[in-house]
Amino acid sequence: MENFELHLNYYLKRFHVLSPDEFEVICKDSKLPPLSKPLLVLTFDDGMENNKYVIDLLDKKNIKAYFFVIPSFINSEEPENYLSTFIRPGYINKNETEPEDFRPMGWEMLKKAEFNGHKIGSHTYSHTLVKEDNEEKSAFEIIQSKKAIEGNLSIGVPYFCSINNTSLSVGKSQEDLIHQNYSYHFTTYYGNNFPLPQVYSLERVNIEAYWHMNEVYFALGNIRKLLIKK
Repeated sequence: MENFELHLNYYLKRFHVLSPDEFEVICKDSKLPPLSKPLLVLTFDDGMENNKYVIDLLDKKNIKAYFFVIPSFINSEEPENYLSTFIRPGYINKNETEPEDFRPMGWEMLKKAEFNGHKIGSHTYSHTLVKEDNEEKSAFEIIQSKKAIEGNLSIGVPYFCSINNTSLSVGKSQEDLIHQNYSYHFTTYYGNNFPLPQVYSLERVNIEAYWHMNEVYFALGNIRKLLIKK
């Protein structure tokens, strides 16, 4: 968390960090506000229980973000096994050593995050979506995840985030289902959303909380060229 706070301090210095509500106004109005700094929106995938520390720190700094969750993972009776089988097969992070690093945030924790101004979105129902899936399987992953989150949190869920490599998990039939059921699609494609966000193909930059600042600079790549240097 100490390392992640360094990241946040850098973002706050070099970017205007938008809340989801501010970001969505830009998307709906198709108009950028006057820019003194590049704009940044934070998103977090998978909904791990250790995100509770992230949320506490974000709230402390008055930052709001998107959290994309997996209902089947939340409801699993063996979350550690579920994680290693369906979400991070073959993945080992030596920085993750606590039980909360292998469990999901529960519905009550997500209710609190949503109440505090964060947005909760779908990361598919089970984290197994591939573009070769038939229509029934795709509909279950895309639509049932929305229904499960909405039912458990009593909120609307217009946000979908595709898994793994979007080019492998989302094809034409999945795109159609996303368009029919959501207002935003956050992808795994690297890049920025300048000059205006394309709401069904939002690009992102993956950054891990344990990364050194030089790795953060490198990950930002060409986006970093937009920074206002003083």
